[in-house]
Amino acid sequence: EAEVFVPLLAEGANEVDIRLFADYVRGDLDSGESLPRLPPLRYGTRLEYHNERLLIGLEATRYEDQDDIAPFETETAGYMLLNADVRWRLIGVMGMDLELFANASNLGDEEARKHTSFVKDVAPLPGRNYTLGIRSRF
Repeated sequence: EAEVFVPLLAEGANEVDIRLFADYVRGDLDSGESLPRLPPLRYGTRLEYHNERLLIGLEATRYEDQDDIAPFETETAGYMLLNADVRWRLIGVMGMDLELFANASNLGDEEARKHTSFVKDVAPLPGRNYTLGIRSRF
């Protein structure tokens, strides 16, 4: 597992950061066969603008093919997920802190199957989807 966080811009309370990340797991049984349901190599980047009240993020994550499999498993094709999110914090509204948020996941509408899932062959991850919400802290 590796992660690099680089601040790109800081002007007053406004900041722009980039995060690069990757992880990989490998495991074999004493017999030499691969352990089942190991996640594939994953790597990506996240670009984020934020200040005290606003956060805007864009993230791309690549999951490689998983072909190091146990005898009873099937291979899993790789995929790329592109996600975006926005959070806007409202302070002191009716005595509470509110956060409005919007998330957009799998913007490329990729067919993605999580190798670690017991039902990956019958139930892929959701396609393009959007979430809007409000969080309160009191």
